Amino acid sequence: MRHDDPGEGWRRVDEAAQNSTRPIILLAEQQGVCPRLLVSDWARECLTAHAWHDKGALGMTYLDAPVWLREAFGMINGATADAYEFRRESRKRDK
Repeated sequence: MRHDDPGEGWRRVDEAAQNSTRPIILLAEQQGVCPRLLVSDWARECLTAHAWHDKGALGMTYLDAPVWLREAFGMINGATADAYEFRRESRKRDK
């Protein structure tokens, strides 16, 4: 089931989370809510900026970028790596 309304998607996930210790991403999948719906516009824009930076399209080189930008993208990279590891481990357990 696809949801176009983030409020409705979050309501369904919040309901499922009441008595659960499962991660939100898995609860969303269980409830049929597309996880992309739960990503905020700000998070989407950060990931877009990260992709632009990787391609050199922000108009600055990696070395010219402010330190905080490199640190922020480092945090995004770390969280992404953790998410992939979690998915890999979850798939192993499910087999």
